[in-house]
Amino acid sequence: MINKSRVFVITPFDEDYLALYEELKTRFEEDFYFTNAGDLDNQQNILQDIVEGIYQADVIIADLTGLNPNVFYELGLAHAMNKKVIIITQDLAELPFDIKSYRANEYSLQFNKLPKLIEELKKLLYGAIDGSIKYGNPVSDYIPGFYKSEEMITDHSNLKTNVDENSSDINDVSEDYEEDGFLDHIANIEENSQKMTDEITAMGIEMNDMNSSINAASNEIQRVKDKSGNINASFARNICRKLSEPVDIFAGKLKNHVSNVTGYWNIVENSYLSLLDNQYAKKQDNSEKLRASIDALGGLQSSMYDTDTKIENFIDVLRGSMGMERRLNRAITMLASELEKYLLMTETIASSIDRIVSKGEVILEAVDKM
Repeated sequence: MINKSRVFVITPFDEDYLALYEELKTRFEEDFYFTNAGDLDNQQNILQDIVEGIYQADVIIADLTGLNPNVFYELGLAHAMNKKVIIITQDLAELPFDIKSYRANEYSLQFNKLPKLIEELKKLLYGAIDGSIKYGNPVSDYIPGFYKSEEMITDHSNLKTNVDENSSDINDVSEDYEEDGFLDHIANIEENSQKMTDEITAMGIEMNDMNSSINAASNEIQRVKDKSGNINASFARNICRKLSEPVDIFAGKLKNHVSNVTGYWNIVENSYLSLLDNQYAKKQDNSEKLRASIDALGGLQSSMYDTDTKIENFIDVLRGSMGMERRLNRAITMLASELEKYLLMTETIASSIDRIVSKGEVILEAVDKM
Protein backbone atom coordinates (compact mmCIF):
# COMPACT_ATOMS: atom_id res chain seq x y z
CA MET A 1 0.00 0.00 0.00
CA ILE A 2 3.02 2.32 0.50
CA ASN A 3 3.02 5.12 -2.11
CA LYS A 4 0.16 3.54 -4.04
CA SER A 5 -2.45 5.89 -5.43
CA ARG A 6 -5.83 5.41 -3.78
CA VAL A 7 -8.90 4.57 -5.87
CA PHE A 8 -12.33 4.62 -4.23
CA VAL A 9 -15.00 2.70 -6.15
CA ILE A 10 -18.61 3.84 -5.94
CA THR A 11 -20.84 0.93 -6.92
CA PRO A 12 -24.18 -0.68 -6.12
CA PHE A 13 -23.81 -3.46 -3.53
CA ASP A 14 -24.90 -6.24 -5.85
CA GLU A 15 -23.10 -9.50 -6.59
CA ASP A 16 -22.20 -8.68 -10.22
CA TYR A 17 -20.88 -5.21 -9.40
CA LEU A 18 -18.86 -6.43 -6.43
CA ALA A 19 -17.37 -9.21 -8.60
CA LEU A 20 -16.20 -6.54 -11.07
CA TYR A 21 -14.80 -4.50 -8.18
CA GLU A 22 -12.76 -7.48 -6.95
CA GLU A 23 -11.51 -8.09 -10.50
CA LEU A 24 -10.34 -4.48 -10.88
CA LYS A 25 -8.82 -4.52 -7.42
CA THR A 26 -6.74 -7.57 -8.39
CA ARG A 27 -5.78 -6.28 -11.85
CA PHE A 28 -4.48 -2.94 -10.54
CA GLU A 29 -3.14 -4.01 -7.13
CA GLU A 30 0.51 -3.44 -8.12
CA ASP A 31 0.07 0.32 -8.65
CA PHE A 32 -3.22 1.28 -6.99
CA TYR A 33 -4.93 0.70 -3.67
CA PHE A 34 -8.63 0.05 -4.34
CA THR A 35 -11.34 0.44 -1.68
CA ASN A 36 -15.10 0.78 -1.50
CA ALA A 37 -17.51 1.45 1.34
CA GLY A 38 -17.88 -2.28 2.05
CA ASP A 39 -14.14 -2.65 2.69
CA LEU A 40 -14.11 0.01 5.39
CA ASP A 41 -16.49 -2.00 7.61
CA ASN A 42 -17.88 0.73 9.84
CA GLN A 43 -21.10 -0.84 11.07
CA GLN A 44 -22.06 2.30 12.99
CA ASN A 45 -22.01 4.85 10.15
CA ILE A 46 -21.69 3.76 6.53
CA LEU A 47 -22.00 7.38 5.35
CA GLN A 48 -18.89 8.27 7.34
CA ASP A 49 -16.99 5.50 5.52
CA ILE A 50 -18.18 6.80 2.17
CA VAL A 51 -17.31 10.45 2.87
CA GLU A 52 -13.88 9.57 4.27
CA GLY A 53 -13.20 7.07 1.47
CA ILE A 54 -13.99 9.65 -1.20
CA TYR A 55 -12.01 12.37 0.58
CA GLN A 56 -8.89 10.19 0.95
CA ALA A 57 -8.98 8.92 -2.65
CA ASP A 58 -6.83 10.22 -5.48
CA VAL A 59 -9.26 8.93 -8.12
CA ILE A 60 -12.90 7.82 -8.00
CA ILE A 61 -14.48 5.15 -10.20
CA ALA A 62 -18.29 5.46 -10.21
CA ASP A 63 -20.43 2.71 -11.72
CA LEU A 64 -23.73 4.35 -12.69
CA THR A 65 -25.29 1.21 -14.19
CA GLY A 66 -28.96 1.05 -13.24
CA LEU A 67 -29.01 4.71 -12.11
CA ASN A 68 -28.77 3.72 -8.44
CA PRO A 69 -29.72 6.79 -6.32
CA ASN A 70 -27.09 6.03 -3.64
CA VAL A 71 -24.37 5.93 -6.31
CA PHE A 72 -25.53 9.26 -7.72
CA TYR A 73 -25.49 10.78 -4.23
CA GLU A 74 -21.90 9.58 -3.74
CA LEU A 75 -20.98 10.88 -7.22
CA GLY A 76 -22.27 14.29 -6.11
CA LEU A 77 -20.05 14.12 -3.02
CA ALA A 78 -17.03 13.26 -5.18
CA HIS A 79 -17.72 16.13 -7.56
CA ALA A 80 -18.24 18.52 -4.65
CA MET A 81 -14.83 17.46 -3.26
CA ASN A 82 -13.25 18.16 -6.68
CA LYS A 83 -12.16 14.55 -7.15
CA LYS A 84 -11.10 13.09 -10.49
CA VAL A 85 -14.00 10.81 -11.36
CA ILE A 86 -14.07 8.03 -13.96
CA ILE A 87 -17.68 7.11 -14.76
CA ILE A 88 -18.48 3.62 -16.06
CA THR A 89 -21.80 2.10 -17.02
CA GLN A 90 -23.17 -0.91 -18.86
CA ASP A 91 -25.61 1.31 -20.76
CA LEU A 92 -24.38 4.73 -21.83
CA ALA A 93 -27.77 5.52 -23.37
CA GLU A 94 -29.52 5.49 -19.98
CA LEU A 95 -27.30 8.19 -18.45
CA PRO A 96 -28.68 11.72 -18.11
CA PHE A 97 -27.48 13.91 -20.99
CA ASP A 98 -25.37 16.26 -18.85
CA ILE A 99 -23.52 13.40 -17.11
CA LYS A 100 -22.19 11.89 -20.34
CA SER A 101 -19.65 14.68 -20.80
CA TYR A 102 -17.82 13.76 -17.56
CA ARG A 103 -15.72 10.87 -18.88
CA ALA A 104 -18.50 8.29 -19.06
CA ASN A 105 -17.35 4.92 -20.42
CA GLU A 106 -19.51 1.96 -21.44
CA TYR A 107 -18.47 -1.58 -20.51
CA SER A 108 -19.76 -5.12 -20.70
CA LEU A 109 -19.45 -7.95 -18.19
CA GLN A 110 -18.95 -10.44 -21.02
CA PHE A 111 -15.63 -12.18 -20.44
CA ASN A 112 -14.20 -11.37 -23.88
CA LYS A 113 -15.01 -7.65 -23.49
CA LEU A 114 -13.51 -7.14 -20.03
CA PRO A 115 -9.95 -6.52 -21.37
CA LYS A 116 -11.29 -3.45 -23.21
CA LEU A 117 -12.48 -1.98 -19.90
CA ILE A 118 -9.16 -2.79 -18.23
CA GLU A 119 -7.17 -1.04 -20.97
CA GLU A 120 -9.42 2.01 -20.87
CA LEU A 121 -9.14 2.24 -17.09
CA LYS A 122 -5.35 1.96 -17.30
CA LYS A 123 -5.24 4.99 -19.57
CA LEU A 124 -7.69 6.97 -17.45
CA LEU A 125 -6.18 6.10 -14.06
CA TYR A 126 -2.61 6.92 -15.02
CA GLY A 127 -3.78 9.98 -16.94
CA ALA A 128 -5.61 11.19 -13.83
CA ILE A 129 -2.53 10.84 -11.67
CA ASP A 130 0.05 12.37 -14.01
CA GLY A 131 -2.28 15.10 -15.26
CA SER A 132 -2.21 14.14 -18.94
CA ILE A 133 -6.00 13.66 -18.92
CA LYS A 134 -8.16 16.49 -17.64
CA TYR A 135 -11.08 15.93 -15.29
CA GLY A 136 -13.70 18.32 -14.03
CA ASN A 137 -17.11 18.65 -12.45
CA PRO A 138 -20.04 21.07 -12.58
CA VAL A 139 -18.69 23.11 -9.66
CA SER A 140 -15.24 23.71 -11.20
CA ASP A 141 -16.82 24.29 -14.62
CA TYR A 142 -19.25 26.99 -13.56
CA ILE A 143 -17.54 28.49 -10.47
CA PRO A 144 -13.83 28.29 -11.44
CA GLY A 145 -12.56 29.96 -8.26
CA PHE A 146 -14.47 27.73 -5.86
CA TYR A 147 -11.58 25.35 -5.13
CA LYS A 148 -8.91 27.83 -4.11
CA SER A 149 -8.55 26.38 -0.61
CA GLU A 150 -5.66 23.92 -0.58
CA GLU A 151 -7.54 21.85 2.00
CA MET A 152 -10.16 21.01 -0.63
CA ILE A 153 -7.67 19.48 -3.05
CA THR A 154 -5.84 16.17 -2.68
CA ASP A 155 -2.06 16.55 -2.74
CA HIS A 156 -0.66 14.53 -5.65
CA SER A 157 2.94 15.63 -5.15
CA ASN A 158 4.12 12.14 -4.18
CA LEU A 159 2.16 10.34 -6.89
CA LYS A 160 4.02 11.35 -10.06
CA THR A 161 7.17 9.47 -9.04
CA ASN A 162 5.16 6.37 -8.22
CA VAL A 163 3.37 6.42 -11.57
CA ASP A 164 6.62 6.92 -13.50
CA GLU A 165 8.20 3.95 -11.73
CA ASN A 166 5.26 1.61 -12.25
CA SER A 167 3.74 2.54 -15.60
CA SER A 168 6.46 2.09 -18.21
CA ASP A 169 4.25 -0.42 -20.01
CA ILE A 170 1.39 2.02 -20.48
CA ASN A 171 1.83 3.55 -23.92
CA ASP A 172 -0.64 6.37 -23.35
CA VAL A 173 1.26 7.92 -20.44
CA SER A 174 4.32 10.08 -20.94
CA GLU A 175 7.00 9.64 -18.31
CA ASP A 176 7.87 13.33 -18.46
CA TYR A 177 4.45 14.88 -18.92
CA GLU A 178 4.55 18.66 -19.36
CA GLU A 179 1.54 20.88 -19.80
CA ASP A 180 1.02 22.19 -23.33
CA GLY A 181 0.77 25.89 -24.05
CA PHE A 182 -2.15 27.83 -25.54
CA LEU A 183 -1.10 27.31 -29.17
CA ASP A 184 -0.41 23.59 -28.55
CA HIS A 185 -3.99 23.10 -27.43
CA ILE A 186 -5.44 25.15 -30.29
CA ALA A 187 -3.35 23.17 -32.81
CA ASN A 188 -4.46 19.84 -31.30
CA ILE A 189 -8.08 20.97 -31.48
CA GLU A 190 -7.83 22.10 -35.10
CA GLU A 191 -5.90 19.04 -36.31
CA ASN A 192 -8.15 16.48 -34.66
CA SER A 193 -11.35 18.36 -35.51
CA GLN A 194 -10.28 18.15 -39.16
CA LYS A 195 -9.66 14.41 -38.77
CA MET A 196 -13.18 14.05 -37.34
CA THR A 197 -14.60 15.96 -40.29
CA ASP A 198 -12.69 13.77 -42.75
CA GLU A 199 -14.02 10.60 -41.08
CA ILE A 200 -17.61 11.83 -41.16
CA THR A 201 -17.25 12.96 -44.77
CA ALA A 202 -15.90 9.53 -45.75
CA MET A 203 -18.81 7.93 -43.90
CA GLY A 204 -21.26 10.03 -45.92
CA ILE A 205 -19.63 9.00 -49.21
CA GLU A 206 -19.73 5.33 -48.26
CA MET A 207 -23.38 5.61 -47.23
CA ASN A 208 -24.16 7.10 -50.65
CA ASP A 209 -22.33 4.18 -52.30
CA MET A 210 -24.47 1.75 -50.33
CA ASN A 211 -27.64 3.62 -51.27
CA SER A 212 -26.61 3.49 -54.93
CA SER A 213 -26.31 -0.30 -54.71
CA ILE A 214 -29.72 -0.51 -53.04
CA ASN A 215 -31.28 1.70 -55.71
CA ALA A 216 -29.70 -0.39 -58.47
CA ALA A 217 -31.17 -3.57 -56.98
CA SER A 218 -34.59 -1.93 -56.61
CA ASN A 219 -34.46 -0.78 -60.23
CA GLU A 220 -33.58 -4.31 -61.33
CA ILE A 221 -36.62 -5.69 -59.52
CA GLN A 222 -38.84 -3.00 -61.05
CA ARG A 223 -37.40 -3.67 -64.55
CA VAL A 224 -38.25 -7.38 -64.33
CA LYS A 225 -41.69 -6.61 -62.92
CA ASP A 226 -42.44 -4.17 -65.77
CA LYS A 227 -41.26 -6.70 -68.33
CA SER A 228 -43.00 -9.86 -67.09
CA GLY A 229 -45.71 -8.51 -64.82
CA ASN A 230 -44.61 -10.51 -61.77
CA ILE A 231 -41.53 -11.32 -59.69
CA ASN A 232 -40.25 -14.85 -59.18
CA ALA A 233 -39.58 -15.50 -55.45
CA SER A 234 -36.20 -17.07 -56.19
CA PHE A 235 -35.18 -14.03 -58.24
CA ALA A 236 -36.29 -11.63 -55.48
CA ARG A 237 -34.39 -13.64 -52.86
CA ASN A 238 -31.18 -13.49 -54.91
CA ILE A 239 -31.55 -9.72 -55.23
CA CYS A 240 -32.02 -9.44 -51.44
CA ARG A 241 -28.89 -11.51 -50.90
CA LYS A 242 -26.99 -9.20 -53.24
CA LEU A 243 -28.33 -6.26 -51.27
CA SER A 244 -27.00 -7.67 -48.00
CA GLU A 245 -23.39 -7.36 -49.21
CA PRO A 246 -23.15 -3.54 -49.49
CA VAL A 247 -25.14 -3.20 -46.25
CA ASP A 248 -22.68 -5.54 -44.47
CA ILE A 249 -19.69 -3.68 -45.91
CA PHE A 250 -20.98 -0.28 -44.83
CA ALA A 251 -21.79 -1.55 -41.31
CA GLY A 252 -18.17 -2.70 -40.92
CA LYS A 253 -16.78 0.62 -42.17
CA LEU A 254 -19.19 2.56 -39.95
CA LYS A 255 -17.91 0.69 -36.89
CA ASN A 256 -14.36 1.84 -37.71
CA HIS A 257 -15.50 5.42 -38.30
CA VAL A 258 -17.23 5.54 -34.90
CA SER A 259 -14.09 4.23 -33.20
CA ASN A 260 -11.88 6.77 -34.99
CA VAL A 261 -14.17 9.75 -34.43
CA THR A 262 -14.44 8.85 -30.73
CA GLY A 263 -10.64 8.77 -30.46
CA TYR A 264 -10.23 12.13 -32.21
CA TRP A 265 -12.95 13.71 -30.08
CA ASN A 266 -11.29 12.49 -26.88
CA ILE A 267 -8.19 14.46 -27.92
CA VAL A 268 -10.26 17.52 -28.84
CA GLU A 269 -12.19 17.39 -25.57
CA ASN A 270 -9.06 16.93 -23.46
CA SER A 271 -7.36 19.79 -25.31
CA TYR A 272 -10.33 22.11 -24.72
CA LEU A 273 -10.52 21.27 -21.00
CA SER A 274 -6.76 21.72 -20.66
CA LEU A 275 -6.95 24.96 -22.62
CA LEU A 276 -9.69 26.38 -20.40
CA ASP A 277 -7.62 25.55 -17.31
CA ASN A 278 -4.50 27.06 -18.87
CA GLN A 279 -3.46 30.45 -17.49
CA TYR A 280 -2.80 31.74 -21.02
CA ALA A 281 -6.45 31.21 -22.00
CA LYS A 282 -7.32 33.91 -19.51
CA LYS A 283 -5.23 36.54 -21.31
CA GLN A 284 -7.06 39.15 -23.37
CA ASP A 285 -4.64 38.67 -26.27
CA ASN A 286 -5.86 35.08 -26.66
CA SER A 287 -9.55 35.64 -25.98
CA GLU A 288 -10.60 36.23 -29.60
CA LYS A 289 -8.99 33.03 -30.83
CA LEU A 290 -10.57 31.14 -27.93
CA ARG A 291 -13.97 32.69 -28.67
CA ALA A 292 -13.74 31.76 -32.36
CA SER A 293 -12.78 28.20 -31.48
CA ILE A 294 -15.70 27.80 -29.07
CA ASP A 295 -18.12 29.35 -31.61
CA ALA A 296 -16.96 26.73 -34.12
CA LEU A 297 -17.96 24.04 -31.63
CA GLY A 298 -21.51 25.35 -31.68
CA GLY A 299 -21.53 24.98 -35.46
CA LEU A 300 -20.26 21.40 -35.16
CA GLN A 301 -23.02 20.61 -32.68
CA SER A 302 -25.74 22.02 -34.98
CA SER A 303 -24.37 20.02 -37.89
CA MET A 304 -24.42 16.84 -35.82
CA TYR A 305 -28.04 17.41 -34.80
CA ASP A 306 -29.06 17.78 -38.47
CA THR A 307 -27.22 14.59 -39.43
CA ASP A 308 -28.65 12.68 -36.46
CA THR A 309 -32.22 13.44 -37.57
CA LYS A 310 -31.48 11.99 -41.01
CA ILE A 311 -29.87 8.89 -39.52
CA GLU A 312 -32.82 8.32 -37.17
CA ASN A 313 -35.14 8.42 -40.19
CA PHE A 314 -32.83 6.06 -42.08
CA ILE A 315 -32.93 3.56 -39.20
CA ASP A 316 -36.73 3.62 -39.39
CA VAL A 317 -36.56 2.91 -43.13
CA LEU A 318 -34.13 0.02 -42.54
CA ARG A 319 -36.35 -1.54 -39.91
CA GLY A 320 -39.30 -1.23 -42.26
CA SER A 321 -37.37 -3.40 -44.74
CA MET A 322 -36.96 -6.28 -42.30
CA GLY A 323 -38.55 -9.65 -42.96
CA MET A 324 -37.84 -10.18 -46.66
CA GLU A 325 -34.78 -12.47 -46.55
CA ARG A 326 -32.58 -13.96 -43.81
CA ARG A 327 -29.18 -12.56 -44.89
CA LEU A 328 -30.62 -9.13 -45.54
CA ASN A 329 -32.37 -9.19 -42.14
CA ARG A 330 -29.05 -9.93 -40.45
CA ALA A 331 -27.24 -7.18 -42.40
CA ILE A 332 -29.96 -4.63 -41.61
CA THR A 333 -29.91 -5.55 -37.91
CA MET A 334 -26.14 -5.11 -37.79
CA LEU A 335 -26.24 -1.77 -39.63
CA ALA A 336 -29.06 -0.44 -37.44
CA SER A 337 -27.04 -1.39 -34.35
CA GLU A 338 -23.94 0.44 -35.64
CA LEU A 339 -26.01 3.49 -36.57
CA GLU A 340 -27.45 3.57 -33.04
CA LYS A 341 -23.89 3.48 -31.67
CA TYR A 342 -23.08 6.42 -33.92
CA LEU A 343 -26.06 8.33 -32.52
CA LEU A 344 -24.97 7.50 -28.97
CA MET A 345 -21.48 8.78 -29.79
CA THR A 346 -22.80 12.07 -31.21
CA GLU A 347 -25.10 12.52 -28.20
CA THR A 348 -22.09 12.13 -25.89
CA ILE A 349 -20.09 14.60 -28.00
CA ALA A 350 -23.01 17.06 -27.96
CA SER A 351 -23.17 16.83 -24.15
CA SER A 352 -19.44 17.45 -23.95
CA ILE A 353 -19.74 20.43 -26.29
CA ASP A 354 -22.42 21.94 -24.02
CA ARG A 355 -20.04 21.59 -21.09
CA ILE A 356 -17.06 23.09 -22.95
CA VAL A 357 -19.11 26.01 -24.32
CA SER A 358 -20.57 26.79 -20.89
CA LYS A 359 -17.18 26.62 -19.21
CA GLY A 360 -15.66 28.71 -22.01
CA GLU A 361 -18.32 31.39 -21.61
CA VAL A 362 -17.51 31.64 -17.90
CA ILE A 363 -13.81 32.10 -18.72
CA LEU A 364 -14.45 34.65 -21.49
CA GLU A 365 -16.84 36.63 -19.32
CA ALA A 366 -14.13 36.88 -16.66
CA VAL A 367 -11.58 37.99 -19.32
CA ASP A 368 -13.98 40.67 -20.60
CA LYS A 369 -14.21 42.13 -17.11
CA MET A 370 -10.43 42.51 -16.78
